[in-house]
This record gives sequence, C-alpha cells and structure tokens, in this order.
Amino acid sequence: MKQAGTHWSNLNVALALAVVIAWAVSGCGSEPPETLTLSNAAPNRPSSPFEVEEPADLLRAIITVCKEDLHLPVVDPLKIVLHKNTRSFAAAAYGPAGVPMDIPSTLAFTKRDEIHVNLEKLTERLGWITLMSTLSHEYAHLIEREITPNRYLGMLWFSEGFAEWVAARVLHSLKLQDYAITLHHAEEELKHGRADLPKLASLTVEPNWKYISNKAGGRLGTYRLAFVAVDRLIRKKGIPAVLEYFKSGSFESSFALSWDKFAADFDRSIVERSYATGGAIFEKPVWMRGTRWRYIVEEAGERLEIVKEVVGEESFGGVPAYVVKNGDRYMYYAKETLARLGATKDGKAEPPPRRREEFLWPLAVGKEWRDEVNSFAYTAAEIETIAVPAGKFQALRIGLYTLKGGHLAAEYWYSPQVKWLVKERLYSLEAGPQETELAEFVAR
Repeated sequence: MKQAGTHWSNLNVALALAVVIAWAVSGCGSEPPETLTLSNAAPNRPSSPFEVEEPADLLRAIITVCKEDLHLPVVDPLKIVLHKNTRSFAAAAYGPAGVPMDIPSTLAFTKRDEIHVNLEKLTERLGWITLMSTLSHEYAHLIEREITPNRYLGMLWFSEGFAEWVAARVLHSLKLQDYAITLHHAEEELKHGRADLPKLASLTVEPNWKYISNKAGGRLGTYRLAFVAVDRLIRKKGIPAVLEYFKSGSFESSFALSWDKFAADFDRSIVERSYATGGAIFEKPVWMRGTRWRYIVEEAGERLEIVKEVVGEESFGGVPAYVVKNGDRYMYYAKETLARLGATKDGKAEPPPRRREEFLWPLAVGKEWRDEVNSFAYTAAEIETIAVPAGKFQALRIGLYTLKGGHLAAEYWYSPQVKWLVKERLYSLEAGPQETELAEFVAR
C-alpha cells in the first residue's frame, strides 16, 4: 500500500489485534453477550495499532472520521454487542432458533440501534482492513437509520453502496487503504465481469439482492456495483444530497436526477467499458546473465528492498529455466513463458507459488487467457505511462482474476524496456494491497 506516514506494520497489527481480541473475549460469556455503550465519544485517530486497546477505540476512530472528514451525523449513543460465539450471534440475528449455519461467515450486523459483533469470527485469521471496513459499514447503516428511523427508502443498493463508500473513506482517512485504489479495484472487477452483472434497478429490493449475492461472484454484482454507483452520485452531487435523500426519500428532488435515467446511464457506462484491442505487440524478452532488477516493496507501512539477478540457466522439474538469485533464495522462471516455477533456499525446494505470472506471449492490449491449473484468468487491459522510483515507463497493465467470483487478485505492469515488471500490486482482503515498484534496472 502506498501511503506515506502510516505505521500500521504487519507485526504491529498482529500484536495489537491480539490485544483487542483478548480484551473482548475475557469476561464475555456466551449468554448474555456484553454490551458496550459509547456516548460523547472523544475524537480518536490512531496512527499505530498499539493505540487501539479495546473495541471501543475502533468505534471512536470510525465516529471521528465520519464526523470530521465526511461531515455525517453522529450516532449517539452507539451500542456494540459482543457475542462470544456464532450460536449467540445467530440467535440475536434470527431469534432463539438461530444456529451457526445461518450466518457462517458474518462478522457483524446492525439491529435497531446496535452493532452486533461475532467474536468467534474475530478470533480467526482477520486483518485490520476487514475489521475496520466491516465495522465502518455497519456504522453507516446506523447513520442512515438515525436519519430515517421509521421509513425504508426502497433502494437497497443505495443503502449498501453508501455503507461500502463510508467504509472505504474510513480506511483512507486512517491510512489503511487509499480510496483511489479501492475504487480502481472495484471498477476493474466490474469491467472484467460486465457481461454477467445485473441491472442496477434490479437491486432495489431485498429478495433480488439476496438471490444475486448468494450466487458465485455475487459480491461483485451487489456490493461492488452499488459502491461504484454511490461513488458516482456523491462525486456529482455531494454528501448533502445523500443526507437529503435519506430525509426525503425522493431520489429526483435530492439529486436533481431522474432515477430511471441515472440507472440506465449507469448500466450503459458499465457495459460499454470494454477492453481495446490491437496496437503494440510485446514479444517475450530474453534474459541474459547479469540482468538485475532492484525493487521497493511497500505493504501496510513497511518498506523493504529486494534485488533479483539472473545468474544462469538450468532445468527445474524437467523444464528449461532461468535461475534468478533473490537474497539467499534461487528462483526459477520457465524460459518459454517466464512463469515462476518455484524456488530453493539452502538447497531445499519451497512450496510452488500460488501466483505464477503465467503470461501468454506475445502480449497485446485486449488479449485474454486462462491458467486453469491455478484457477486464474488474465486480461491485458491497457498501456499506461507509469512512474516508479526507477523513472517513467510505458507499460502494459495486466489484471489477474480468480475464475470463481471474478476477484481481481493482482495487477502487473510489464515494460519491454526493463524486460519484466516495473510494478506489481497484490490485493489482499485481510491486509490490503501490497505494491512492488522498480527502483533500478541493469541490463546485460
């Protein structure tokens, strides 16, 4: 993640999250759950996870951003209900008949003026991105209910899209994930999966929303689509129009737009975002001994340097390969495809990589191909001028998508000038994006 001044390193995050979990679980039995009440919450902008000592600190940070940065009403008092296990959590959601399989993957939900949190899910592998995003999303629902306590807007896509927008803005303000990257990520997923997306108007009622969201890749056709639609409205009309819509329930008078026209224009803009084809052809480069790349890796505030150098050629698993030295590891790239085959350290083979950069040469804008073995699809999206520490380069941006769900897992920027990548961005639902940029290139 590229964001100067953030200190949310992986180690600090893991330690601080453990503290929050221990605080929450201790003294919180399964029946009854523990309820925390926040009123007149003091401003809180943690610059380090060590400044977060209890769940209330997270909520105070969310309230602060929503009030001071987004100019949204404050929900006061705010209640957060902590459930020790999924059975208690499900019972709160569905009554005494609730059982764990009702909501097996849900971390939190809102009910009346409360945010309910499943601590059993909190104790599993979970990053700050997911935790803060989920709590911010649920707090946004409470803001809407604060403004419209006795009326349903009838536009479920707007409620969920607004909650996703708030969550993204909170992550940005707390320097956890840049908003521009969040929006880009969503828009690229919609562009890639545009052929299977529903019409925006079909997402106004709950039965349709649930039906679509429960399908494979359902989050793309619901939450992602709604988030981008709300972003466009806010960019055009601003937050005051959103608040007016919550108050009046009239889309036309609040946004000075016809709902039918907005929905039709939005649907058309998504469908028409097709990939260009043709243009420059990028042939597979040849790597020579001594070719060296130095990269800077940034993730959650950490900054690391890695150097890769071609040191020879040999067979790896029966496949002719380039040998690339990376610190005390030796990495093997197939000569035919430049796919990363594997690596060794101290003479011992490491597990095969999940992402292999399985490029299908030659490359060109609009070219699409699949890696069926690892269940990924690739799309050569466009040629961009990309600025990295090593300079400016014309690079072909390639998206890597999961075959199931259409999730954008990574993006690569290939430049023939350096015979490999000038930039790489890996997306993680738990830790946010990790960026790698070229700092120096030595050709041989």
